Amino acid sequence: MLPHDAGSERTNVSHTEYLLQSLLHEVRDKFAVSESNQVKIQGFCDGLNAKIINLTERLGVMESSICALQADVELNTHVIQMLKRSEKDLREKLESLENHCRRINLRFLNIPEGAEGDNIKDFIISLIKDHTLMVTSLDLALEIQRVHRDPFKRNPNKEKPRKVLANFASYRVEELILAEALKVQGFWHEG
Repeated sequence: MLPHDAGSERTNVSHTEYLLQSLLHEVRDKFAVSESNQVKIQGFCDGLNAKIINLTERLGVMESSICALQADVELNTHVIQMLKRSEKDLREKLESLENHCRRINLRFLNIPEGAEGDNIKDFIISLIKDHTLMVTSLDLALEIQRVHRDPFKRNPNKEKPRKVLANFASYRVEELILAEALKVQGFWHEG
């Protein structure tokens, strides 16, 4: 960044005027220019001098604008870094909440479409009670909050039925049922 002060600007202008004057004298001496041409050359030099002064002023304005833009860039960089940290924290919290919500869910696979009849909740309760000993003492009707099939449409080209998702009131019940299922190597509907 170039320093901008009035003293250096005046020095530049007077130096430029000096150079223009010496150039003018050189041209006069070498070519013995006529009076009318001298006036034209003087006018040309005065125009150049005015343009140089104008450009010097514009350069000062641009330097101050660049300084202001650099300050804005630094501030924006700091804000972006803070936003990235915030986004990372929010993603971690969201993932934690999603995992916490999922821990009370069980998925039942390969249950044929329509095997559950009209009430899928009663069907899942009977399936669990038929295959476990420890869980039969629980009132599963109160422990299961909701049961539904996977909402995605079934692909008619595939034989595999949609999953059944059961949401329990407590993760302890879900863990107990899962442990029992692992002991007997899974629940099987009709074989």
